[in-house]
Amino acid sequence: MPHATEKAIQIIPLSTELRKDSQLGAEVVLPDHVEYLDPAKLTTDDLEILRQGLFENGVLVIRNQSGLYPAVLPQLAKVFDPTAKDIHSGGEKQVTDPKNILSENRSARIPRAPQVTVIGQGIIEGHEGLPMLNLKHVDHTDFHEEPLTAVEIEQGYTRPYRWHMDAPLYENLPGFVTSLLCHQIPDLPDQKLKFPDGSEIQIAAGATAFFSGARSFELLSPAQKTFAMNTTVHYAPRAYEWMKDCKATADGLTIAKTGREKSDDELPPFDPAKVQSFPVFTLNTTNANNEADQATDGLAQSSH
Repeated sequence: MPHATEKAIQIIPLSTELRKDSQLGAEVVLPDHVEYLDPAKLTTDDLEILRQGLFENGVLVIRNQSGLYPAVLPQLAKVFDPTAKDIHSGGEKQVTDPKNILSENRSARIPRAPQVTVIGQGIIEGHEGLPMLNLKHVDHTDFHEEPLTAVEIEQGYTRPYRWHMDAPLYENLPGFVTSLLCHQIPDLPDQKLKFPDGSEIQIAAGATAFFSGARSFELLSPAQKTFAMNTTVHYAPRAYEWMKDCKATADGLTIAKTGREKSDDELPPFDPAKVQSFPVFTLNTTNANNEADQATDGLAQSSH
């Protein structure tokens, strides 16, 4: 394991065993005078190393940060995007409005850092000045059209709940970066993911998995690459309300059946000018290799 340093912050790529072919993942080693990540305690050079490290590795891991002050997370966002606003891009009620599919995990925003959302599983009391929370870790059995059988779950198998990019898809633009701060991990056995080719991997319960849009693009055929480079996705107005009653396919990537979407009349009021469209293909110009990114870059939360 890398050790703290008196000098500049370090970015150490994860081992090949962990990265596999994903092209993702590096560990951040903080200077030894910095216990918890705080942009105010880093030099200009440190901040640039951190910024470039993310754009080159896609995912950065910093160990032993459970004591991090939550208001640091919005400050950290501005390291990567100086134009970031002091709001949550999803709006104030995204995680509490029962008409929004994202409210199903019964999460809440931290009063002193309203850009930060508390998620998890179980009853939480006295956290960051919030009233008692009964958090729900939504898993694939809640969202997939045909979830795993009870026998498969008993055998330790799970699926990605859903792959997504953190984006409001209405009014506000997506953030450059999502920060996840872990306070407590589930004390549960590891689970197993089975892929269509029959291969399996072990994952921690409640883990978050990431994939690389650049690597995904590399694996496309020439015809698929041409399609991706010339396609724009036009999102539904109030997308998370629009899909509230939908269910996903077994891979967590697409919706299993059409016809369950909300009609425009059933949606909260919306301004057509604020409905968003994004290209499937974008170029990561901050990466020395100018790797391609896809609009589907994101993460998936596995089930318990």
